[in-house]
This record gives sequence, C-alpha cells and structure tokens, in this order.
Amino acid sequence: MMVSSLGRRLAAIAEQVEQGETPEETVRELLSWFYAERRGYLIVREIRNALRKHKLRTTPDFEATYIDARVRFVSSVVTDQPSDPESPPISPIEGTPEIAGTTTERPQVDPTQRISRLASANTPPLYVGPDAPLGEDVTQMLMNDYSQLPVMLNERVVIGLISWQTIATKLALGLPCSTARECMGQVRVLAADASILEAITELGPQGAILVRGDAQKITGILTSTDFNDQFRQLAEPFVLLGEIENHLRVRIDEAFTTEEIQSAKNPDDTNRTVEQAADLTLGECARLLEKPNNWNKLDTDLHRKTFVKQLAEIVGVRNDVMHFDPDGIASEQLDRLRKFSRLLQIAWGNGQSPAIE
Repeated sequence: MMVSSLGRRLAAIAEQVEQGETPEETVRELLSWFYAERRGYLIVREIRNALRKHKLRTTPDFEATYIDARVRFVSSVVTDQPSDPESPPISPIEGTPEIAGTTTERPQVDPTQRISRLASANTPPLYVGPDAPLGEDVTQMLMNDYSQLPVMLNERVVIGLISWQTIATKLALGLPCSTARECMGQVRVLAADASILEAITELGPQGAILVRGDAQKITGILTSTDFNDQFRQLAEPFVLLGEIENHLRVRIDEAFTTEEIQSAKNPDDTNRTVEQAADLTLGECARLLEKPNNWNKLDTDLHRKTFVKQLAEIVGVRNDVMHFDPDGIASEQLDRLRKFSRLLQIAWGNGQSPAIE
C-alpha cells in the first residue's frame, strides 16, 4: 500500500515524539497539510482521525488556540492505566488491540470561545513607560491611530492605561498630566483562557483590556473594535442566511399549496410535520424549486438553473455556518451569501421580480 506524503509526515513526527522530542508547528501550517485554511468541522474531524491513527495529539489543542499559534505534538498514549487480562483494551483506531495497560487519550475539546483565539490577543501591544512625556504618548497614539496605550515597566508588569479619555479628564479637571503616569487610568488584565463573553463585561470605561499569556507576558490588547469585528464575523452569516430563508419561504408560501410544500419534505424524515414553507429545511426549499414545473409557479424571470445552482451552494455554506467553524466562514462564502441575499432583496423584496438576463 502506498503511503501518502501526509502519512509519511505524521509518521516521522510520531517517531520524533517516541524518541522524546516535541516537534512544533503552527495551526495554520497543520491545516495546510490537509489543504484547508480554516477549522471547519469536517477538517477538524479529519485531522483528529489522522492524529489518532498515529497516536498523536497537540498541546494546546489545535482547535482551541489561535490559528497562528504554535502547537506541540505529543503522544496520545497513556500507559499508567491498569489492564484487564480478560478484556484487553481496544484501540479507537479500527478496533485493533493495544498493548495491555495502555489506552489512547482522546483530546478534551473546549467548546468555549476564548480570547486566546483572537488575533489581537496574540499581538504584543506597543506600550510606553510610566515616565514617558505626554508628547511622546500622544505622538504614538496619533501615529498608530490608537485610542489608548498600555503603560508598562516591561512585557510583564502593567502600570495602567493612557487614553484620549484619561488625558481629557485630567486636563479638564486641571490635574497634572505631563507624563503617562499622571495621565493614565486603571486597566483590567485577563488571562488568555478567559471567555470572550467574560472579556466583554470587563472592558469598562476604558474600552480595552490586556491579555496575559504564557510566562506571565502581556500578549495582546483587546478593544471594543476587536469585539465588534469578532461578533460581526460570527453573526453576519446567520443574519444573511435568515434573510435568504425568509425570502424563499414567503415566496414558496405564496406560490404553492400545502400538498406541494409537503412533497418537498425528506421522505426519510417521518417524525416531522410540514404545513408551510417555514417547516422546510433550506435544502428542501432548493429541492422544491429545482423542478421546472415548480419553478414556473413562482412567476419570475430569474433564470432557474443559475438560481438553483447558486442556492445549492448556499445550502453548503449554511452547513458550515451551523456547525460553527471557530475561524468563521471563508471570505468567498460570506461574499456568496451577501450577493444571493442582495439578489433576493432586489428581485423579491418589494413583491416584484425584474427580468434578469
């Protein structure tokens, strides 16, 4: 049997681990071995199966950490568990017997969205010393388009945070404000494994928090802008899919009888009742519209084959969105959702359907 280049790579890593080494790689590079750019659920499953086959796992877990973080390959075999002589342990790989007293450790998958996954939490911030003159502080903020700067002694010791707000407050009150120490305010510091939701509640009036990672180093600064961008990345696909499904279901309810709508239901799904388009999945809506006779009932000049082909791609994107890829969907997938939603808004948003060549 021919061994793939991926198999040879993982076998070499497994041999290094067996010899006591701890090879490292970035998550992004690991994904590239599987011709992927993001940690979608199918890719994650494929990677886990491949690692398990070679009795490997990563620490930290490749799914839980930042995509450009480095992870170490270690053995997934635990040898300190007693064996049962009458029932030898079975490996999760293809049901093959393992050596008595060993078992393959499955990774503890963390479902929580943690700030360690965010790019800004992994970008060490520019900071100023406590005695930096106000002119230097302001120049750095203007030059880098920052609203705030950490005030630190070194990469581990945090003194405070200077911002346009703290400067304005001190000057308005007539208080001394000639150095960073005099102009700064307090700032919250959270561990990198804090949840995103916890971090949002800690932003406070400064609109920023600092992130402390390994070796107690400050690894990043998170602002309200970072959280806005993160939630837009996570929420926009859901909103666009909702708009697409609502447009389709309104149109289907207007054009089809209850019996015709029921005919689109997956015949294998016997436990679900379908009375209207809202009871159909997006895939079932696509199945209903792909038939020429059904399409004609919509009384639209949109091109059926082009529309149905694009809708089928939207169904595929929806599956990725609903399985919650921690890195978000690909930019081309998001662009596809935006364009299809815009098409439906133009064509059906006002109840009229313009002719499209």
